[in-house]
Amino acid sequence: MSSITDSNIKEAWKKKREERRRQQDQEDAKLQASVSCIYTPFLSAAKRRRLEQDEFLKGRNSIAIDVNPEYDEKNNNNESREGGKKESNTKEDNNNNDDKQENTYESHQQPTLSLLDQATDLKKKISEHDQQLLAQKEEESRILREASQVQINALQAASEVASGKVYDTPMPSTWSAPRYVLAQGEEEWNKVRQQWHMEVEGTNVPPPLKRFVDMKFPSPLLESLKTKNIARPTPIQIQGLPVALAGRDMVGIAFTGSGKTLTFSLPLVMICLEEELRLPIRGGEGPLGFILAPSRELARQTHDVVRGFCQAISEAPKYPRLYT
Repeated sequence: MSSITDSNIKEAWKKKREERRRQQDQEDAKLQASVSCIYTPFLSAAKRRRLEQDEFLKGRNSIAIDVNPEYDEKNNNNESREGGKKESNTKEDNNNNDDKQENTYESHQQPTLSLLDQATDLKKKISEHDQQLLAQKEEESRILREASQVQINALQAASEVASGKVYDTPMPSTWSAPRYVLAQGEEEWNKVRQQWHMEVEGTNVPPPLKRFVDMKFPSPLLESLKTKNIARPTPIQIQGLPVALAGRDMVGIAFTGSGKTLTFSLPLVMICLEEELRLPIRGGEGPLGFILAPSRELARQTHDVVRGFCQAISEAPKYPRLYT
C-alpha cells in the first residue's frame, strides 16, 4: 500500500506542477500581448516610406496566380494513366486518350481570374475594421508623400523656386565642433546616430555632440541648464544644436516634449550674444532673431524659454544685456 500511495502522491504533484506551468505560460502570453499592443516604436517618414516600398516590392514578387487548382490533379492522374499504357491493350489506350482530351478541354473551358478580380475578392473577404485600417494607412502614405514634397521647397520663396536658385553655402558662423570630435570621423558619428535612433539626410552634416560643454556654450547658459535639471541633451538636441550653431538650414522632426524649443532657442541666444559683443545694439535696431509659432500658447512658452536664457546672461558679470 505504501508504494501505491507514493506513486499517487507523485502523480498529484506532477499534475499540480503542470497546471502551475500552464497558468504561468498563459499569464506570460497575456503580458507579452498587452506590452506589444501598448508599445509602438517611432518610425520617421523616410523610414516608413522605405518600409512601405519594400513591402510593395515583396508583394509583387510573391504574387502567384492559381488559375485552375484541379488542373494539376488531372495532369497527375493522366501521367499515372500514361505509365500504364504499356501493359494495357489498345482499347484501354484509346479510352485513356479520350479521357485526357476531355479533361484538358474541361480545364481550359474554366474561366481564369485576373489580378483585378483577385483584388476585389480579397477586399470582399476583408472585414470592416481591416478596411478602415487599410484606408487609414493609404491616407497616411498620401500625407507623407505631400509632406516630403513640401519639405523640399519649405525653406525657399516662390521667386527662388521659380528662378531655380539654389543655396550651397551656409550662413556665416564662428562656431566649430571640438577638434577631438572632428578627428573621430564619419564612422564614429554614425555610430552615435544609430545609438540614439537618428536619421539624418544632407551633405556635410555637422557631427553629433553628446555634451553641452562640447557645444561651447558660455558658463551662464550652462548654469541655467543645470538649474532646470537639464544635465545632457536629448537626441534632437545632440544633432540639431550643432547643425543650427554651424549656420545650416534644418528641418527637425521629433516627439512632443523632446526638446525642440531648446534646439532653436539656444543658437538664437548665441547669435544675439555674439552680435552684442561685436557691436552693442542701439534702440531701433534689430531684431536679430525671429520665431514663428502656430498658436499663442506655444509662442508664449517659447518666449518664456528665450527670456530665461537672456536673463541668465544679462545677470552674469562681464556679459552684455540681451533684450527680448
